[in-house]
Amino acid sequence: PVITMMHFNPEILLNRETTAGEREGIVKSRFVQVLMPSYQKKVQAMFPAAHVVCIPNAVPQYTKHADLTKEKDIYTIVNVARIDKKQKQQHLLVQAFARLASAFPNWRLELWGEEQKSHAYTEELQYFIQFHHLERQVSLCGVTDDVAMVYRRADIFGFPSAYEGFPLAMTEAMSAGLPVIGLKTCPAVNEIVEDGKTGFLADADPQDLAEKLKFLMQHHRERVQMGHEAYMAMERY
Repeated sequence: PVITMMHFNPEILLNRETTAGEREGIVKSRFVQVLMPSYQKKVQAMFPAAHVVCIPNAVPQYTKHADLTKEKDIYTIVNVARIDKKQKQQHLLVQAFARLASAFPNWRLELWGEEQKSHAYTEELQYFIQFHHLERQVSLCGVTDDVAMVYRRADIFGFPSAYEGFPLAMTEAMSAGLPVIGLKTCPAVNEIVEDGKTGFLADADPQDLAEKLKFLMQHHRERVQMGHEAYMAMERY
């Protein structure tokens, strides 16, 4: 028996370049596995004869969580993703934070992740940071072999991706007890994040992102509660 695994959004995987042979292979597979319930419906609609099942990624169940209850000298928003303009869109998060930085001098934004082969986007982010004098508050931190520690000392997870299959970095952050701010238009993110409960879903616009960030930065109790709800929501994975 053959199982076909679609490890991304099928709307991106199945496009005009999908061959007739590949489509036949999908229909003849014993099962077609997808990552999200909405993907199951999409593939089933495209291939009514296919046997489509949803099995999501597994998410680490962290026993040590971010302590959002204690007061700190410095609070941190983190993003964990490769530095990538088309998909990960870190510039939206930096632009949003720039609108708030002067009013929240004890908050920091950390971008964790590897650069792409071209340094152009990294240089674009660095130029924006320098132009707006954000060097003390915004950092491109590079890579780490202890992402769990990054989560544990953070307070908010910012994730402005344009598209995802099943966002492991985001769900790991939620498992570590962090509230999330993602985009309404991002597949998977807009299914996993419960808007107003485990975080917020914003428009793909720096101003709306800034407003969602500002609420969580200002409201400690809600930040703690959403972080707890995010942790609880990851038990299903």
